[in-house]
Amino acid sequence: MYNPENEYIRNIDSGGPKPPDGTLDLGKIAEDLVVNIFNLNVGGMTLRLATPSEDSGVKQIISEKQIDTVAIQDGKPIMCMQITIARDPKIHAEKINQLKNKPFVRLDEMSPKDIAIPKVVIGLDPNEIESLSNDQNYSGHPKILDKIIKDTLACLRYDLTRTEYEKEQERIRVLISFFESKKGKSLS
Repeated sequence: MYNPENEYIRNIDSGGPKPPDGTLDLGKIAEDLVVNIFNLNVGGMTLRLATPSEDSGVKQIISEKQIDTVAIQDGKPIMCMQITIARDPKIHAEKINQLKNKPFVRLDEMSPKDIAIPKVVIGLDPNEIESLSNDQNYSGHPKILDKIIKDTLACLRYDLTRTEYEKEQERIRVLISFFESKKGKSLS
């Protein structure tokens, strides 16, 4: 059955047509909300939106970066996120497969000495994102931070199984410990 929303999400992911003026771009809104919620409620690191070269439609598929945000600690990238609001389980599964194929990313700003950073996929409910975009009252949506942390932990645990490099393993262990300590935190 044809689903215009799924077609729209595929177009966004492929760098295709953008929503007409006046139409909510829930993908972009989700990215902005995740950054805001993360930065207001998770201390110890900040989250920034990916640069155009890191998140650039068709180019990102070729470079295999496919990221929406980057976590920064002590001025250096330590993790990146791909955020999806797809309702179609096939599209969400596609994002997970991308993670499985490329669980670590090296950003242009990183030197050859820097270790690759782990990638995580965050799957959010588009209805909750739309609701949040209308009221901006994060405390009325307590499950969203829990979902971000839960998905981050699940992906980091997977990433840990995908590397034999001790430095990458140690970074992931530190990140897992960090996010474990944030479980159950209330939204500001």
